[in-house]
Amino acid sequence: MKRNFIGYGKEKPKILWPQENKIAVSFVVNIEEGAELSISSGDSQNEHVYENNKIKILDIPDLCMESHFEYGLRSGIWRIF
Repeated sequence: MKRNFIGYGKEKPKILWPQENKIAVSFVVNIEEGAELSISSGDSQNEHVYENNKIKILDIPDLCMESHFEYGLRSGIWRIF
């Protein structure tokens, strides 16, 4: 697919919201729920999305990553409520 990356310059597109509204607001709440890969849960490897542990050196649980994902259910959701 050919894409056009030319900017709009001084001629910005006119955006018309429904019913002539002036603003649109979107709230997105993301809670990590603990569905990550974890050796302590029987998986073959630990999650490595945020950490640099793609090279499997030791077959031990990654407590830093596990606590990262546990935060959502232990503390994060209650702060949102």
